[in-house]
Amino acid sequence: MKDTATAIDNLVLRKRWKDEGVEPPNDACKTKAKSICALLYECYDILPEEIDATKEGGVYISYRDIKRTLDIEVYNDLDIAVILADDREIIASADVFEIAINDPIVKAFVRSRP
Repeated sequence: MKDTATAIDNLVLRKRWKDEGVEPPNDACKTKAKSICALLYECYDILPEEIDATKEGGVYISYRDIKRTLDIEVYNDLDIAVILADDREIIASADVFEIAINDPIVKAFVRSRP
């Protein structure tokens, strides 16, 4: 989990996005992203496969298994987008302010894991 927090703390915005005036993830956004990762690790023993800065100004976190992907974007205004998809289509998505242990999209991803 420490590696995940370090990856979030060290996120760097792509140069072309900087040149376009995109805001990098702010400290509050990074803190929220780290707390989401910690919650999912503590409750479901999952770690993200990918962490990156977004063009929308925030942090992108992706969890993957054999069949599905759970993508979470935490924006600088602290809104959160959650998307559950398989290799062909989006299964569920929502814009939320918090992710809780009983979030239905997260639970659907966790239940699908082998």
